[in-house]
Amino acid sequence: MKSINNLRICMMLSMLVSIVGVRPADATLIGGQNWADEVASLSGNLQNYNGTAVGAAAADLVLGAPDSDVDGNGNAWDLVDKDNVAGWKGSGNASVTLYFETALMNLDGDDLAVTVYGGSKCQASIYGSIDGIDFSHIGNIVGTKGQIPGRPGVFHEPGATGLDMFSTLEFGSLNNLHYIRFDRAASGQGSGMFFDAVGSVPEPGTFLLLMIGGLGLLRSREQA
Repeated sequence: MKSINNLRICMMLSMLVSIVGVRPADATLIGGQNWADEVASLSGNLQNYNGTAVGAAAADLVLGAPDSDVDGNGNAWDLVDKDNVAGWKGSGNASVTLYFETALMNLDGDDLAVTVYGGSKCQASIYGSIDGIDFSHIGNIVGTKGQIPGRPGVFHEPGATGLDMFSTLEFGSLNNLHYIRFDRAASGQGSGMFFDAVGSVPEPGTFLLLMIGGLGLLRSREQA
């Protein structure tokens, strides 16, 4: 019996190593979520909110996990908060494409989570691609007066219950996406829109945790 249990442990360890092996070492996996790794391309008038960073310097602020709402109160740029966002306001065209080294998967329910701040008339069209060449429309994020996005000074980001306060989108028939593109789809007063982070839903580390839990269960049975 002990040899059988040892065999099971070896098999599960092999599976675990295989799963871990397919994830690039430098992929931006923080807190179990797959966040954007690089800016693949950008065009138009892209800036942080106060305009102290523009173009590529601004676009880099969207990479990684959310880091703008430092005091965690859900409001934008107050107290110790940082202007670590990128987007657009005023008029003109703008677009930014983000690259994910670890592909975003199509799972049950929502697949993409976006931390966003915007005016009541903001709107962005979101597209996904496997290769960065052929893009398909995923959906839109639209501001609504009194809602989030659309309420001045308020971010749409995780609350006490987790991911429910993100702006989220489903991939439909798309899968294994390495590129996500945001195109400005509205202009003028109230159309300002700024992104803090873009990542996966649900957490890709869940299955690994189940595997590790299974290993612990087998080991405890063996010792018993």
